[in-house]
Amino acid sequence: MNPHVIKSTGTTGLMLLLLLLVSCEKEGLDCFELSGATSDRFLIWDEQNLHGYINRNGEVVIPCQYRWARSFYHGYAVVGDVRSIVIDIHGKTRLDTAAGVMGDFSKEGIAPAIRGRKFGYVDQYGSELVPFQYNMSTTMTDGLGRVESGFRWGFYSADGEHAIPCTFASVGVFSNGRALVRDSSRLCGYIDRSGKLVIPHRFREARTFSENLAAVWLPEGPAGFIDREGSLVIEAEYASAQYFTDGLAAVMQNGVWGFIDRNGDMVISPAYEDAKPFFSNRAGVKTEGKWGFIDKKGQMVIEPLYGQVGSFVNGLALVMFDDRHYAYIDTRGRVIHEMPAFYHPIAPLPPSVRLFPEGEEEMEAQLFREP
Repeated sequence: MNPHVIKSTGTTGLMLLLLLLVSCEKEGLDCFELSGATSDRFLIWDEQNLHGYINRNGEVVIPCQYRWARSFYHGYAVVGDVRSIVIDIHGKTRLDTAAGVMGDFSKEGIAPAIRGRKFGYVDQYGSELVPFQYNMSTTMTDGLGRVESGFRWGFYSADGEHAIPCTFASVGVFSNGRALVRDSSRLCGYIDRSGKLVIPHRFREARTFSENLAAVWLPEGPAGFIDREGSLVIEAEYASAQYFTDGLAAVMQNGVWGFIDRNGDMVISPAYEDAKPFFSNRAGVKTEGKWGFIDKKGQMVIEPLYGQVGSFVNGLALVMFDDRHYAYIDTRGRVIHEMPAFYHPIAPLPPSVRLFPEGEEEMEAQLFREP
């Protein structure tokens, strides 16, 4: 089937892309985290700031030719210059969107898109699934995508039905059948897929559910973990806490990070300046100002040599060296592909990148967001 063409939005489309991404960051939604990069394709760039892709062996499979690009999700990636197109893992154009697709494709083959100044959803052929009538739409997770109208948020389902009306001040993505929502007082609670508030607004801060547990901060301060019914199953005794991945979660006590299991037992003693979630039996940890990786036994398996690291996705992790050049490494720490120092003012690029704001520190933070 020939792809349908979405009318060009030019510079306006790119500016609205920035607004979309900023919204995602403000709500702390960690889009990449729950979407799932499922392809053996890793985003790279060259000295001219053109972008292409390698496979996990480091072989260039799509040459550097795009001014900006997104990571592959469920077999598709959005790339382009002023105009954006959708390509498959072979680099073949599957949809010429003329700057229409504004996010990643879900496993159902649906992506947020823009026409004129309004957002909706299209499928992989460019067919309109959700009318272009919203101020914002975002990548679908768990079959539901967030939409905003009149400064209120709701959800559309993958079948194009308006699943949950736009009544919330802010919402997170769906995961494990729950989505984080805030009320007018900014307290956090959770809704189910019907839009029913199943966990009341009683938390000062909260994270998205992962492995059926979510980190929450009680009004008096400390963080613990709740289950999908809202019961506190791991006591609130941590200064900060992250997501459960691979059965472990990073937590902070007395200013340093360690890891607990699902029973709340400390299985890797707090000793790190910072820590990232486990993926592929590897977690990034910071010690003496440098990042390395430990395994689930707490052994340092990749020495702390890096200024910043991402998490492992499909066998590779993005790392940054002190001279600000980048590389992909494998789980043994071997360099698979090196890249020059990078800056791009517009596009979300390597794995977990959603926006490069002004300022190097913020840029680094976005470059290494968690999968």
